[in-house]
Amino acid sequence: MTIRTFLRHYLVSPLGIGVSLASLAAGAAPLLLGRPLLSLPALAGTWLLATTISFKLGLGARSVVSEQARAGWQAQAEGLEAVAAAARRLGSLRLADPELKRLASLAALQADRYYAACQRHKTIEPRASQAAVECLEVIDSALAGSDALCQGKHYGAGASPDGGDLAGGDLGARAAALLVERIKLMEHATLAIEGGLMPADRLAIKEELQS
Repeated sequence: MTIRTFLRHYLVSPLGIGVSLASLAAGAAPLLLGRPLLSLPALAGTWLLATTISFKLGLGARSVVSEQARAGWQAQAEGLEAVAAAARRLGSLRLADPELKRLASLAALQADRYYAACQRHKTIEPRASQAAVECLEVIDSALAGSDALCQGKHYGAGASPDGGDLAGGDLGARAAALLVERIKLMEHATLAIEGGLMPADRLAIKEELQS
């Protein structure tokens, strides 16, 4: 951490703001007493004295660390909103394929659990966050492939309107495997963040994946 970053975290921390307000009050006192030349020295002196004392007592360093953690989590939390959005969409999908529908619901459930764990413990696992978003991409790709395959019947087996190869009747199986992989990744991340899931939760997820 650079000195500039360290100072910025201190100034915007509750302690830093309190010291600044006290310093402003000290600087305003000479103005009220008709001694304007003493205003700036009083302000600067109060700030330096209060800051020095706070760091000698360890309060200043703790305030910087706390503010750094708060700022870091705020940036992470903004990215975590993509997980919440993915969970909502996964839970609202209307899918004709029963297996994709089951896995989409399970992905939504696990994304919700992961999101809640992150919010509680103020941390994230980037790979799990990406996995939640990728679940939507997998389903979208599977649906797009199915549509193209249906259209391809008019152009001969395994052909698509643009001449591409659509051969691969295991499209649904591949999509299901990718979804299971990402659901497990979110489950493991949730487990690591929480320090352990309830046995009933682990059993429910395992049964869903194996059914």
